[in-house]
Amino acid sequence: MALSNARRFSVLLVVVLVVALVATGFSTPSADAAKQVFRKQPAVQKGKVLVKKQLLLHQWKEAKQDQRFRPMMNRADKHPANAQTVENEALFQGQIDFFTVHQHAFQTDGGMVHVELSPSDGSVGYMIVPMDPDDDNVYYDGDNLPAGAYGLVVFGGSETSVDYSVKLTGIPFTYISQKLPQWNVTSPDKSFYRMNKSDQKLTVKASTDAPMAVLFVNDDEPLELNNPQDVQQDVYLQLGFNTMSLMALNHDGSALWKGFHVIKPGLKRMGGKDRFEVSANISKEISYRFFRPSTVVLARGDVFTDALSGVPLAVALEGAPILLTNTNGLPTAIKEEIKRLAPERAVILGGTGSISTSVETQLKQLGIQDVERISGSDRFAVSAAVSSKVAEIGSDTAIVVSGTVFSDALSSSSVAGWGGIPILLTLKDQLPASIKTFIAKNPQIENFIIVGGPGTVSDQVKAQLLQARPGASVERIGGADRYEVGVNVIHYFGLPPFALTFARGDLFTDALSGAPLAAYMGAPILLTPSTKLDPKVQRYLDVNEGNTDVVYIFGGPASVSDQVAKQLYGYIP
Repeated sequence: MALSNARRFSVLLVVVLVVALVATGFSTPSADAAKQVFRKQPAVQKGKVLVKKQLLLHQWKEAKQDQRFRPMMNRADKHPANAQTVENEALFQGQIDFFTVHQHAFQTDGGMVHVELSPSDGSVGYMIVPMDPDDDNVYYDGDNLPAGAYGLVVFGGSETSVDYSVKLTGIPFTYISQKLPQWNVTSPDKSFYRMNKSDQKLTVKASTDAPMAVLFVNDDEPLELNNPQDVQQDVYLQLGFNTMSLMALNHDGSALWKGFHVIKPGLKRMGGKDRFEVSANISKEISYRFFRPSTVVLARGDVFTDALSGVPLAVALEGAPILLTNTNGLPTAIKEEIKRLAPERAVILGGTGSISTSVETQLKQLGIQDVERISGSDRFAVSAAVSSKVAEIGSDTAIVVSGTVFSDALSSSSVAGWGGIPILLTLKDQLPASIKTFIAKNPQIENFIIVGGPGTVSDQVKAQLLQARPGASVERIGGADRYEVGVNVIHYFGLPPFALTFARGDLFTDALSGAPLAAYMGAPILLTPSTKLDPKVQRYLDVNEGNTDVVYIFGGPASVSDQVAKQLYGYIP
């Protein structure tokens, strides 16, 4: 299962938030290479562009399929040819940033298109999309375009404006758009916008010179704005991170998107009657906050090892959730969530002793014909097999945690998912043979971070890591207990306190499914006793009071009490 380029960088969904944090004054970690492996700039730039492409494709397809907008699309396809603009070359230029997208319209009699994009460093991307509502193809350099009307969509990954140019050659043009529509947006007044804690709604105020305007909010149905020249639209947003974009569309199909990331401060509990319902509800949140994945990852719900090893893989697979299951059958809540997502593919973690072949049969009955299993002779071999997939992302760092004590793996799982860092399970005093083999086959990994004190992963394992990879850097993130380890993970990686997630510290089930969501948000997972905050966690919150906007709790009140939730809510300004 080789990871495609899109999959390799889908881990960087969270960069959306990181860029916004930088733009609004939140601090980011230091540039120390060992601690910043998951924020390498070339990958960041490419990741932001790919994330934007996936979001745009989703929104454009939604708009094209909406019956209200089809007359506009059809009109673009029938735009009269302009004899004065028949060319064999078209040059499109403009300024773009991460929050703005341009769509230049053109018509052609068809042929092989050649595309020259500048800059070519990966900070700007493009795609050619048909105006035909029934055609979901996407075209690039060297592709054969059938005759028809198209949009050249240009999007960027920089928070500052970048000058771009795109030259199309090799095809005859019968129409080329001369002017993009424009937006004047007064509310929200910033690309990254924070609502007040008490606000119940956001009123969008804007105007455009285009005849049609569409509002996209998260994964909701697109909303046509009836008066594009004077938009005043109330929007009710979910707590936490929301994506919103305004699309202005001309008659010829040229368009301009203006995007926003809106934070509605607050706390949200991801609960359910059992671990499976919690898992399904977290999956719903992932698809709502980001985009609907084409892959789901399944792990056994009563053991922690396979699921935690799989967090970086799930994040790399285009935003996949981790869905928990019983050994011999899919729980009802998981079946319903799979039906809702309608994924094309499923990846099962663990052998048939963990998840039986009957689950594979049920998945195929639900319409998933592409089912892959990543297995091994034991939890350590599964960890090595999963990590081999994750290693294709290219990280030079691996996280090493106990394969028998879950808490340290929980604390590090979201960071590993964020950065595409493999999680390697080990015995307390012995590095398993399967993990040694993985290290030998992945010479690019030169840094090892042991998470947990010597009581869970001894210094003997540290020595064995150095034997397996002479000259490697081996560091430890320890602490007096599982709660302090979680805080120290935050300090080690310099994670900002903007978004935090919490799970009960003596149970692993809720955090298993929550780790990918935490990774997509760039949030650490902090562990807590059920009925009160641990003093070390509370000290961290006191020091950072006023800097947290979003808190997620994984699990119902029986896992993390309402009293703890009330305390956490009080830290949000």
